[in-house]
Amino acid sequence: MSTSVTIPPSDGLCNSSTDRCSHHCVHNYYAGVHNLQNVGNAVLGRNYGHIGQQAPSGDQRGAPERLRGDESPSIELLKVLAKNVASSAIHDSDERFNAPRCMPETRTEAQEEILNWISEPYNDTAAEKILWVTGPVGTGKTAILSSIAERCKEKGHLAASFFFSPFSADRRCLTATLASQLLEHRGLRGIREHILSALQHYPFVLTKNLKQQFDTLILGPLLELKQRGGLSTTAPLLILLIDGLEECDSEPSQDSSTPTPTTSKGSPLSPVRIKDDDQREVLYFLLHAVNNPFLPFRVVLTSRPERAIRGFFGTDGKAITRELVLDDEYSPDADIARFCDLRFSIICHSSGLPTDWPGAEKKQLLLKLASGRFICAAKIMRFIEGASLPAKKAGSSARLSTPSQRLDRILSLFLSPSPLSSLDIRSVLGTSRETADSLYGTEAWNRYEASHKDTDLVKAVGFYQQAQIVRAEGEMDERIEKLHRKGTAIWSQYCAAEDKHVNSQLVTEAIDFYNQALIRSKGGHHLRPGILIDLTFALLAVDPLSRQNVAGLSLNLRASISV
Repeated sequence: MSTSVTIPPSDGLCNSSTDRCSHHCVHNYYAGVHNLQNVGNAVLGRNYGHIGQQAPSGDQRGAPERLRGDESPSIELLKVLAKNVASSAIHDSDERFNAPRCMPETRTEAQEEILNWISEPYNDTAAEKILWVTGPVGTGKTAILSSIAERCKEKGHLAASFFFSPFSADRRCLTATLASQLLEHRGLRGIREHILSALQHYPFVLTKNLKQQFDTLILGPLLELKQRGGLSTTAPLLILLIDGLEECDSEPSQDSSTPTPTTSKGSPLSPVRIKDDDQREVLYFLLHAVNNPFLPFRVVLTSRPERAIRGFFGTDGKAITRELVLDDEYSPDADIARFCDLRFSIICHSSGLPTDWPGAEKKQLLLKLASGRFICAAKIMRFIEGASLPAKKAGSSARLSTPSQRLDRILSLFLSPSPLSSLDIRSVLGTSRETADSLYGTEAWNRYEASHKDTDLVKAVGFYQQAQIVRAEGEMDERIEKLHRKGTAIWSQYCAAEDKHVNSQLVTEAIDFYNQALIRSKGGHHLRPGILIDLTFALLAVDPLSRQNVAGLSLNLRASISV
């Protein structure tokens, strides 16, 4: 049974080597010591057990404990940081083992242009500090940035990366995820101490906005490291890679049908945050990072040219941004042909097919079907490989058991006289729309305040009304995207499953979410084409494929093109 001891305060130091001391010190005490409070400048001597400190019950919730049991403060702080890290967003995380990457000798021109920009000598007065890589869906942006991340890490240029996706869409994890990668950066020795110290002093910083988080957990520690000579001033070590900003979403897991909490009068308890708001916060966070004159930050960001993103790079971000558009200038068809040839060679080797299978004519047909979109080529090849299909069971249908049979199914669907023949996926994916922005209303209102003319007032009101419509459309877009994202997540889960027969219900669930998104994206909605493409390839995995599904899909595809 352990006993307690109360050690009275001492006004001096003990130099005694005996068990007695005039300074109220305790020597050679082997029982338990409990309830010590306000101990300062204590020399505890040789320790034969363990010393622990437990936070009192009145401590603020969420603050990291100084010590708990045998754990050091740094371990506790790392646990706090880890809870806010989106591990699946880091380029080399285990969750991204099957993420798209450029195959050898593909997308070389685009990669070299990006790497050349990264390698340019850093100058804090240089105009271009952000490289915006943009293009329509399916042009290979993620694959390119994944390959760039690997090459930058090899050279020691990569500070951190964040790949937005349906599995890592929460921008609230952005700063913690970036900071966690800086802890492991071989060119930033000593940064760990400064980041964890900042987290210890500001335990609730991860509840703040992105700018405040960045200043506390990244900017401050890096400046302190630089002052101590731990940061090189010659090479641009701090390259941030951000992919898929259009996927950014604060609450990706929230059901779109869940009503917003309101007051008794029906007004929302807090302002409704839409996807545009999240995208803008990330963009202005990056602008703040690269504009710091003391640290050599550069950013490579990829995204589709969505309204909020275009608006930023057309206004506040314009002066410091270089734009790289992935269009026909970068020879997508030649790269897609190389990609398909490499995949076909693997299929031939694993399936015992002739090395020239399936022949130049069929390869050219598939290239035409891909329509310059890597996403379509990747989905086609994945289907031919059988990755999205269950393994054949004894006594079951053998219609899709070989690469040749799966290739024939694709060609029979998209070639005459099939309902889907003559469709150009490029035209489907190219469907887009332009929307008004409230900035025009602000400009017109400023003009009215200067002129007091009724015509300027009418214009301002009209623009603001249009902006309200756009905002409502944006809220509907979020609902559609969440349904589409759920379908994509379930489809990915099905593709990763080893036993696809057992998990066949996932195909049905994915198709159901795609259909729900399709119903809400009526007419020429800009999200509709991408949903249709995903739905097409999900339906290809259904055996047998019903004529009703094919006919309905055909009508939807043609409606998207004709609008």
